[in-house]
Amino acid sequence: MPIGIFVTGTTRIHNEVHTLQRTSYTIFIKSNFIVKREINRLMLQMLHVKFQTTAANFFDINMKMIFSIISVVVQYAIILIQAQHLKI
Repeated sequence: MPIGIFVTGTTRIHNEVHTLQRTSYTIFIKSNFIVKREINRLMLQMLHVKFQTTAANFFDINMKMIFSIISVVVQYAIILIQAQHLKI
């Protein structure tokens, strides 16, 4: 009799663990689906919204501005190298 109770209890525990594993897997899949759906919505929104970066609304920061800054830095470096070469 005690062995039968032990086997029945063990079987119930095994079934509960198996049910818990299936339930947690289902919850994981559903939450993963929700996260993917929200990421897709955010990506669509980012595609359709015009994104503009400004420096305190004084001027736009875009590729033209970045290229201008890089060209000024390169020109200044060239002038410094030439000045050192001439020893002014």
